Amino acid sequence: MSKQESRNNGGFPTGPLFLVLIGVLFLLRNTGTLPDANWGALIQLWPLALIFMGLNLVAQNSPRMIRGPLSFLVGITAVSIAIFVLFFSEDNALLARLGIRTTPAEMMSETISFDPQDVSQAEIELNLSSTGGDIYALEPNGDLINGEVFFTDRLIFETEETNNGEAKVVLDTNNFGAFNWNLAGEAQRWQVGLNPSTPLDLVINSGSGSIDLDLDLMTITDLNVDLGSGSSSIALPDGEYDFDLDIGSGATRIVFPDNGRISATLDGGSGSFTLTIPEGMPARVDIDSGSGGISLDSRFTLVDGERNGDGIWETDDYSRSGDGLELFVDIGSGSFRVNDQE
Repeated sequence: MSKQESRNNGGFPTGPLFLVLIGVLFLLRNTGTLPDANWGALIQLWPLALIFMGLNLVAQNSPRMIRGPLSFLVGITAVSIAIFVLFFSEDNALLARLGIRTTPAEMMSETISFDPQDVSQAEIELNLSSTGGDIYALEPNGDLINGEVFFTDRLIFETEETNNGEAKVVLDTNNFGAFNWNLAGEAQRWQVGLNPSTPLDLVINSGSGSIDLDLDLMTITDLNVDLGSGSSSIALPDGEYDFDLDIGSGATRIVFPDNGRISATLDGGSGSFTLTIPEGMPARVDIDSGSGGISLDSRFTLVDGERNGDGIWETDDYSRSGDGLELFVDIGSGSFRVNDQE
């Protein structure tokens, strides 16, 4: 079989055609000729991608005479539906009956607060979705939590106060509508303050967007942070607690306190990691790195492993039985740096 015949027997190039048409349509959208793209509606119809992939496989395994036309028909149908849903599906009755949101989501805001009485311990879970935000300390002896939250679909704010002096808070939203093109520049950052005098078991999750965790004045008993992508800045308090950070990508800056007993785990995919460990904080850093540069300041001595690879580093004043920082680092790629000051 010749190369020309081989090309003729192949499937319809749906992907390249889709990219070309979408590029043209976005240019028209930028000129105001077309409405905003409704990514939320298209993503909700993701099962159609599986259907068209299956149909394309059927077309490619059909007799040679009809293979090309069938593949073309499947491809052009898939591209047409995608373009219609992206740009022309607003207020479509058929999609509405299928439970697909076709109108642009409206960004809303709400002020939240919770002031339980006689609380000695609290568990707080914050799920920031893709909006990003600032978490900071409130004035002592005030609300346990207070702030302003931005969302598109639904706000979940659950609070519970038990008889034994414990409180629980869950703050979550469904920001699926933020996928809409017209909301790309309008997503607002959360502004959430927490009581610094109440011991907190704190869980923070964020999909994307920058996040600033100013926790250095708070009382932490356990801290778990899971971030997707985007830049992040974390300032930690002193005390005795476990700190677990799981991050996908982006630039991450962590500032540790001058003293305390902290067991920390950093699990990162890619991006840059800059840690500030003050001179007065004894520290042990156990690094498992895939690729990228590793740099620790002159206080640290390599006690096991390779200087430019996996290894264990300790300051001269570190002791396993005393106060200090014990840090386990597992990163895929990107730079990792430790300094004694910001």
